Amino acid sequence: MIPKDGTHMFQWYDYIIFLAMLLISAAIGVYYGCFGTKQATPSEYLMGNRKMRKFPIAVSVAVSHFSAITLLGIPADVYKFGASYWLTCISIMLVSLVAVCVYLPVLFRLQLVNTYEYLERRFDRKTKLLASFLYILGETLFNSIVAYTPSLALAAVTGIDIHLIAFATCVICIFYTSIGGMKTVVWTDFFQLAVILATLTAACAVGVRSIGAFSLIWNRALEGQRLDIFDFDLDPTKRDTFWILVVGFTTSWINYVSLHQSGVQKFLSVPTFRDCIWSVFYFAISIALLATFCVAIGLLMYAEYGDCDPVLDHKITKYDQMVPYYIMDVAKHIPGVSGLFMAAIYSAALSSLSSNLNASAGVIYHDFIKKIIPLTISVTGMTAGPLMGIFTLGMLFPKANAKGAYFGGICGFITIASIVVPARYQQQFIYPTKPLSSAGCLDELVLNVANLTTTVQQETDLGFQQPHFVFRISYYYHCLIGAVVTMVMGLVISRVTNENGRPVNKALLSPVIHFLLKEVPDNDTRTAQQLMNIESD
Repeated sequence: MIPKDGTHMFQWYDYIIFLAMLLISAAIGVYYGCFGTKQATPSEYLMGNRKMRKFPIAVSVAVSHFSAITLLGIPADVYKFGASYWLTCISIMLVSLVAVCVYLPVLFRLQLVNTYEYLERRFDRKTKLLASFLYILGETLFNSIVAYTPSLALAAVTGIDIHLIAFATCVICIFYTSIGGMKTVVWTDFFQLAVILATLTAACAVGVRSIGAFSLIWNRALEGQRLDIFDFDLDPTKRDTFWILVVGFTTSWINYVSLHQSGVQKFLSVPTFRDCIWSVFYFAISIALLATFCVAIGLLMYAEYGDCDPVLDHKITKYDQMVPYYIMDVAKHIPGVSGLFMAAIYSAALSSLSSNLNASAGVIYHDFIKKIIPLTISVTGMTAGPLMGIFTLGMLFPKANAKGAYFGGICGFITIASIVVPARYQQQFIYPTKPLSSAGCLDELVLNVANLTTTVQQETDLGFQQPHFVFRISYYYHCLIGAVVTMVMGLVISRVTNENGRPVNKALLSPVIHFLLKEVPDNDTRTAQQLMNIESD
């Protein structure tokens, strides 16, 4: 029996499946922390002694970016707005190409534990500290959401207090991450991806069986406009267009894959750059596979509920509950489904949280503990765009200097924060959904549903005032805006404050611009090997 809110209370076998996932994750941490290869140095702890295998690394990066928010949100998004999200599979291929051609060659050559150490070598210390602090702040805010989302779902099916669950989640994750380091993070991610894929595969198989045939799913998606994904409108305020998903998503993920500490730290832990390239390639395939699964579940949900929407039918209260409701509904006669699904949600959450904790440890250790630097900056809001802009200035623009990078980053942050923060305090605007129907619901509910649909439509059409154009720009463009403002202002400031310094060593610049560079004068005695020297303590 599925309650009205779409949840399903745990049975004893659900607890066994769920607890088994947690125990195995903890056991991996205990093994590498107590019985495996000893990790006596920061490099061994944070980078796996740079001897990690390329495929597990790729899987770990992929699953660390596949949080519980993604697992719950994307299928529901596809159900309401269509399968445009699948276009991100194109984006991730572009992201991978940019990563291996532009950014990762520089970072891999320097062999840094802390990605932001590059900024000190290219610019100065204050630029690195600004970037490091923005990163740590952003991860702290994001980790709280990552921990809260699965805790909310687990509390609904167990009746346990959500604050207790969130606390236990963080304790478990911190435990196995702290004692095992990079090796634990990678291999727990590998295990947790297996749990996620098993759940997604089972959900798709049961969903297809419930509908009866793949052709029916496809035809219903066509009829419901869920496959109208190639919208080439240039309007930046629309929700899902080709340009927003390909251009905007690509920009955002270039930052995550090429510059974000949790991803780069793993890509740099393989022995050779060739292994790094293959890791990025496998990562792209893994992300595309996960995205395809999520889109498929969204289409399956529409095929199941296209003529009787669960929200309009009052079975659930909001679309965020669609995925749990669907899983419990189509597989309600299969024991253990609740436990397996909750294990998948928690696997997605723990993989993101553990990777972020391990990556943050590297930044905190090298920038704020090792050097005893006080935290003096208070920043909120978007950070990805300015960070990407600062790194891009360093790697692609030899004329950019420290003042340009530092103040350009601040300008980029202020610009994007002035867009994001006010928008959150204004009335939220409503994106039009694809057609939703209640025609197939029980007869006694049709009248009430029709009235509800009419009311919602009237509120949308008559009683709602859209905010200013600037605050309606797609969030996928926020990273691009922040990066562009940072680079433009950085170049302008660098030009104005040109100090006629000596040329930048090629080791700090991306290979894609080496052909544009003049030969480094003889009086520049710095070598790539000197630039690659890192402190051993």
